[in-house]
Amino acid sequence: MANYSKMRLGKRHPRHDPRVPMLARYTAALPSAPPAVEYQTKVTSWPMMMNDRLGDCTCAAVGHVIQQWTTYNGHPVVLSDQQIEQLYETVGGYNPADPSTDGGAVEVDVLNYWLNTGVFGHPLGAYAALELQNHNEVMDAVYWFGNCYIGVALPISAQTQDVWAVPPGGPSGPGAVGSWGGHAVPVVAYDERGLVVIT
Repeated sequence: MANYSKMRLGKRHPRHDPRVPMLARYTAALPSAPPAVEYQTKVTSWPMMMNDRLGDCTCAAVGHVIQQWTTYNGHPVVLSDQQIEQLYETVGGYNPADPSTDGGAVEVDVLNYWLNTGVFGHPLGAYAALELQNHNEVMDAVYWFGNCYIGVALPISAQTQDVWAVPPGGPSGPGAVGSWGGHAVPVVAYDERGLVVIT
């Protein structure tokens, strides 16, 4: 059985930015997403981007999105650990000399930084918010844009799961939402059974 209990999380509590438009504003008139899509197989390996040592998942997820987009564009770029750490220092306030500053980051702060500044020469033209727990909007985002950068509130039970699912005891105790912590991941594929994320 897998044991991911030592893996680092790092998505802080979400904060709403009223300037961010809702995705449905742009996709409501588009055709529905197909029942299954994948944008992962062209990527030969997904590096950890220091998320096994730091709570930098919000920044590692950005690195994975850049890697995925550039791979599917025919010119793969993999940001270095040093670049991911530098991004984490900028948006999360992490200081390598002070381990107590390894407290993660807020996703909207990371996305706004990427939107306004770019990340090592890779701009973000725009982003939109999704309605919470709206699976169709996740499908739309993956289908139309290649992925969907999301935050999840993982239960302790996920520490021993290769496929995240509600445990037999239900969403309480070790299955309680967020009992392990918050994690940022890009969704890169989906089908009728669920989502595929990079973590």
